[in-house]
Amino acid sequence: MTAGIDLHRYEEKSEYIRTGREREYFRQISVLFVFVMYVMPQYFGLPLPFFDLSVWRIMILVVFFNIFAERQRMRDFFYMIYREPLTRVLLPYMIVLTYTMLLRADFNAFFNPFMEIFTMYMLIYMIRYVFGVSGFIRLITICVWILTILGIEESIMEESPFACMETLYGIYTGKFYRSGHYRIMSNAVMSLGYGLMMVTMLPFAVLEEVDDRYRISYLKRPLLVILLIVDVFMTGSRSTLGVFLAELVPLYFLQEKREKKISAAVLGVFFLGFAVVLAVCQKTSFGNYVLLQLAMLVDTVFGTTWSEQFGAATADLVSSSHYREVMKGIWTIDWLNPVLGLGRKRHFAGMVNGFPVYSIDQYYLAEYIRYAWPGVISYCLFLCWSVLIMLLESLRKSAVARAMLVGTVFYLLNLYYVDALQTLKYLYINIAIAVAIAPEYLTENGKMKSRYIKKRWIRELRTCG
Repeated sequence: MTAGIDLHRYEEKSEYIRTGREREYFRQISVLFVFVMYVMPQYFGLPLPFFDLSVWRIMILVVFFNIFAERQRMRDFFYMIYREPLTRVLLPYMIVLTYTMLLRADFNAFFNPFMEIFTMYMLIYMIRYVFGVSGFIRLITICVWILTILGIEESIMEESPFACMETLYGIYTGKFYRSGHYRIMSNAVMSLGYGLMMVTMLPFAVLEEVDDRYRISYLKRPLLVILLIVDVFMTGSRSTLGVFLAELVPLYFLQEKREKKISAAVLGVFFLGFAVVLAVCQKTSFGNYVLLQLAMLVDTVFGTTWSEQFGAATADLVSSSHYREVMKGIWTIDWLNPVLGLGRKRHFAGMVNGFPVYSIDQYYLAEYIRYAWPGVISYCLFLCWSVLIMLLESLRKSAVARAMLVGTVFYLLNLYYVDALQTLKYLYINIAIAVAIAPEYLTENGKMKSRYIKKRWIRELRTCG
């Protein structure tokens, strides 16, 4: 019955179809992973007795099991981690995390940062083997559109659209008002966190792909840039507003000469129209709130009291500035161990220079409290290495690297004024892109090499032949 029929040929064709379906399935899982990581809130998931399993952590497990389900994919993933210079740079920080966890009996001192770093490796893998740089940037840009539009809706409704998804209690901070105005927070745990996120979002809003090459342009998505600006104002964060407005400047000068002239005219018209609207609507709630944010920023920089005219509680501003000055004394207090930090289980509370300090509003200082000087130094080594990689790629005239460099530098600057607030994964997206486009992974034509894809395609093409 089987005479003259090549059964081996049908087996090969079946393997080809199965492999294609597996690749497409993993691509869909990867898309869902990125969407969940970027859009879904940290307080949405399954509460377990020992730790909370957020939907983001669930997706990490799903992706991890799918990597292990395919032998070649598993080999590529772990080989990538092994040969990546990033791994050696992170090794000192991982050692600090490990001994802090053991000596402080604090599992989260290792687990929380490890999950974020492991996610970064997953993103690097997905960029190289699944999406490519272009596909990944498009996916992130879609997520940025979703969050910024929802931010406008939140400012109108005065409640986060993600509030109804709270299943992990103790993370979501609830509504917050400043000087009688609601502060939007989107999917972050508080408004300052959403502000940090938007600093990393702006580079994606201005990246434009033309003939398989990227360039920076404010004219590609002007509406998205405007939405980001409006959302920044609605967070009510002085530090975010100042950092974001400053971030607009280098991105403007990184445009091509023709783009600068056109965008200068467009931005000029926009800000002129914005000024006219503020002048007309200054007595309305919206106009007063925007002017209040600008006035508070000016007061913070120049020490004036202009914001009083718009209903600001000047005493609160003075108290906030004084609190930040007091916090600086934590670097030198003698009852903190300079080698072994407190970990994440124990919260800092005590007297500093005669004043009580119960919350830390600066990431680097918080990192010192958690992991002491070894943690601060080793993590700053990782950050400096990441910035250096972006800078070197920028010198090679990579628009993507330049955009990521600007977003990263200004995010790190903003961390001087606030804690990370569970937003480091957005920083790691920028770093993952920069690492994925490193020169050793590019061909002469600037396209991404993929040892995994190359081998699979060759085998499947032979099968088809």
